[in-house]
Amino acid sequence: MFNVVVNPVLKVENLKISFANAAVKTVVNEFSFVLYPKSTLAIVGESGSGKSITALALMGLLPKSLVAHGSALLHEGTEDIQLLNRSIKEWQSLRGKQIALIFQEPMSALNPSMTIGNQIKEAIAIHQNCTDALAEEHAKEALKEVQLDATLFFHKYPHQISGGQKQRVMIAMAMCNKPAVVIADEPTTALDAQVQLEIVLLMKQLQEKHGTAFIFITHDLKLAKYFSDDLIVLQQGHVIEQGKAKEIFENPQATYTKMLLQAAPSVAKKEAYTLQYSPVLSNQPVLELNHVGVSYKSFTSLFAKTKPAVQPVKDISFTIHQGEVVGLVGESGCGKSTLAKALLGLVPFSSGTAKFENIDLVNAKRNDWKQIRKGIQLIFQDPLASLNPKLTIKEVLQELLHVQLHYDTATQEKRMLSLMDLVQMPAATLDKYPHQFSGGQRQRIGIARALALEPRLLICDESVAALDVQIQAQILDLFLLLKRELSLSYLFISHDLQVVQYMSDSILVMQKGHIVERIAAKELYNHAQHPYTQQLIAAQF
Repeated sequence: MFNVVVNPVLKVENLKISFANAAVKTVVNEFSFVLYPKSTLAIVGESGSGKSITALALMGLLPKSLVAHGSALLHEGTEDIQLLNRSIKEWQSLRGKQIALIFQEPMSALNPSMTIGNQIKEAIAIHQNCTDALAEEHAKEALKEVQLDATLFFHKYPHQISGGQKQRVMIAMAMCNKPAVVIADEPTTALDAQVQLEIVLLMKQLQEKHGTAFIFITHDLKLAKYFSDDLIVLQQGHVIEQGKAKEIFENPQATYTKMLLQAAPSVAKKEAYTLQYSPVLSNQPVLELNHVGVSYKSFTSLFAKTKPAVQPVKDISFTIHQGEVVGLVGESGCGKSTLAKALLGLVPFSSGTAKFENIDLVNAKRNDWKQIRKGIQLIFQDPLASLNPKLTIKEVLQELLHVQLHYDTATQEKRMLSLMDLVQMPAATLDKYPHQFSGGQRQRIGIARALALEPRLLICDESVAALDVQIQAQILDLFLLLKRELSLSYLFISHDLQVVQYMSDSILVMQKGHIVERIAAKELYNHAQHPYTQQLIAAQF
């Protein structure tokens, strides 16, 4: 019997990333790993730990201010290719062919002015010596591999397809030249549970078919446990723990790893945390919806007749009381965000009745909405995109307090300091700009801005989806603390059932514009009745 020796496809030794000219030089301290064909290495850690910087170093995409040291040998055939510090010209023939990257946000990575098919064709034409017709044939094969209808999707533009479909296109582009190594940087973060499961299963299927080695960068420990063979835990650029994923998850050695595993939200932890914080729920309704709907007219072109109306929200009824948190879950495109927009007056209700503190939302006029929006505030998924990068935090808040509440300077100062205290940020925060903060800090600032007008109802639309598990837990606990201190009510929209269960008193399950089930948060996993709710639960890792 002969033992078959499998060579590693990627061997990284003493990788160190540092600033070329800075007092504090090291971003990622020296670490090493070996990656084999058909295997997956997960790199996990909180925001700023060095995960994505490591990926950029291996892809030759580091900014000029950073330098990579050490060795990263990619084994291709009989040749070993050194990935670190190659020239731009050398990377042009290497990147996308031998090693490829799947980005977190496909809408930012895809060209909005090119069709899906032409973008995949371009990726093929750069690395394969083939005719235009053959490149198109290969592009359609790549679309079929990611389970998209090649005839239909080849001619579509990125904005015409869903988030999950965009991510499939990104996978098709990464895999179309059959690279030996694919780096997936948070590829499922913004996707709902069902689509997330589909994407991960697809990646595993393609890995098995082509023998691809994956480096899977994520802050989602559940995902890392499901998808990876080996695991590296990073903290502030240092390797805290490294080894077989199964062994680390079953018996973590490092205190930091244990803390990450324990940071995931759970009902038991919520009960322990909120015993002293949970208010007595009031019978006073804050929001009442009865059989509301939202519909859009659709046009085939500027001069064409309208198509039948699209109705993303259909016959929805529910009530939120003072101090109550109602969770809203459902797959992408089910109507969750459209409902939130209607509650904020950004799109009109087409049917039913909707009242906020006895104010009619369906027939509200423009002047009415000025008052309503003081009472209903939205907390966004990405606070950086919603904060003006040219203004300090003080200027952002001053604008609100002056224009909306007509506060004088002294009252503004007092209120801003109070807001910083509420969201547990130092007073020095006010003099800084949004880019100077971490993701979790920016979300606290986003919460402070939402609280500035003293709302009674907060709509949280995927407001912790982009945060790592430790920061996510801190923000959720802050929400619960504010609920107690300010008697706030929440409509909490998320694709993460565990997060919604932790936050909510009751949960609404939405499918294709309808509420198919309302269930007490405690009973979600054990007593869900509707098949769709059970399907969402089954899709959780």
